[in-house]
Amino acid sequence: MKKGNLEKWTKIEKCKNLLFFSQLVNELLFDYSIPSNRISTLNSHYLCLDALSAINGIETNGVPEGTLKPIMEEFYCELEKDPIFSSGNKPTDYFVKYQCDKYIKCTRISDVGYEELKNTALAINRLFFADHKYFLQLKSTITALVKNNCEDDQQKLFRLTKSLLTELKNSGYSIRYIYMVMNRIFWNPKDSVDNPDKINDFFSFFDFNKRPYTVVFKVKKTKVKKFIDFIDGLECRDFLPSNIAMIADSSFKYRKAGDTFLIIDYKAFDPYSAAESVTHMVDTNIAVFRLYDHNFQYHFNTAKCEIFDDKHVYKTGHKLKAVEHTKTPPYIVKCFFVNLSRFLIVSSSKDEPRLKSISLRAKVEEHFIASGAKIAYLGYTY
Repeated sequence: MKKGNLEKWTKIEKCKNLLFFSQLVNELLFDYSIPSNRISTLNSHYLCLDALSAINGIETNGVPEGTLKPIMEEFYCELEKDPIFSSGNKPTDYFVKYQCDKYIKCTRISDVGYEELKNTALAINRLFFADHKYFLQLKSTITALVKNNCEDDQQKLFRLTKSLLTELKNSGYSIRYIYMVMNRIFWNPKDSVDNPDKINDFFSFFDFNKRPYTVVFKVKKTKVKKFIDFIDGLECRDFLPSNIAMIADSSFKYRKAGDTFLIIDYKAFDPYSAAESVTHMVDTNIAVFRLYDHNFQYHFNTAKCEIFDDKHVYKTGHKLKAVEHTKTPPYIVKCFFVNLSRFLIVSSSKDEPRLKSISLRAKVEEHFIASGAKIAYLGYTY
């Protein structure tokens, strides 16, 4: 486990589990940790959502009903091991099948029919996971273990912390933001870390409320002009708005010849996830635009970028990682589908984006000249 900066940890004996938790978070997020010491792609909550997604595919897209059983088997095993459900009302009690005119509890998922599994997944989601119930249980249990400060609880704390980070990451918080919180609370704090109550300061940064951010890219005007002209609702500015210019980094707001600023407002849980989502969103639009202009080559993930809220500026870099974490995307794409036989272009309507279907054999340039259509701004939602 990586050792953090303990300069401000004045009462370690009193904060053993808090130190274990804080070091564990850094270890689980570290790219070079061994596989067992990295966060999982799915926890109990997201395995339930995976089951609900499979049910939706079965009922709307013709996916075979047998697809659900292996997912529910994994879901059942995860619930049995989850410390959150070790006592009291357990989700595993809702795995039942109808037999001899009554419902009986079933532990062999292969014997349960599709409709019963479907009802089980829906019930468990409503009772145990909806409205951030699982996160709140993780928060309260981890807080209790940290404040109890008993070393015997550390194995349980390890598993709960892994599940917590999976929950935060899949819900839309960025790893960089979690690192920022850890540094601010534990590793480079202004005050001493001398009480397990510091765990409350950590959780105060994760309230699942989206906040408005302004994501600003500094780009070369000549390289992006053709693309920006085809996007409804986007424009480049030669100067930053005064409220942003006051807090922007001096090197960022300094413009060389040909530099311009692309400014996009976006709501997200944290500034870095706002930048990630906006960058992905713009790159998706560029992918669509390349169907029209095959020679366009520009990647916004290489552009200089800063994120702003009312009082602060956040810098984002573009260092390549040797190992990337698998992430369940917190967004879905609206109105964007491409397959081998059809070419879809969004019309210019801002309020209700619509898709115009064009055969691959059609002349795209002639279509644009004839209809005057623009590629609309593709959006994402949580």
